[in-house]
Amino acid sequence: MAEIVMDVNMISSTESLCPECLVRIPAQRVVMGEKVYMVKSCPEHGEFRTLLWRGSPQWDSWVRPTIPTPGTNSWDNLLQQLKTSVFSISGMAFQDVWNVDIDRLKNFCIHVVSPEGKLIPFCAYNLTDKFGHSIYRRER
Repeated sequence: MAEIVMDVNMISSTESLCPECLVRIPAQRVVMGEKVYMVKSCPEHGEFRTLLWRGSPQWDSWVRPTIPTPGTNSWDNLLQQLKTSVFSISGMAFQDVWNVDIDRLKNFCIHVVSPEGKLIPFCAYNLTDKFGHSIYRRER
């Protein structure tokens, strides 16, 4: 039987959690064929691969342009940022223990205040472990 060779291209690196032990581990977003996966490996529990994107529109049509560095010249940059960044409605990718993206959580702008007064990113607040038990949210 002929071996299927799939084009694999790493998009970016991030950090995630091992779904077994919840330890922080390195992860990569990779394109395999027409799908995007998060691939991560725990020294104790092995490799995990989770589908992040498939189908239309293609993932690269959702890539955000880089915002100009502050101080780079001009009102034109400021006006462009105000036109495109002041108000937005966006959908969030669901995150659970299998595909949690630490970089995304670090840059998240919607937070929940815990009963202890800690700010927890909204996506992290709703995380569950591999058995579906809440990690941050107290069960009522």
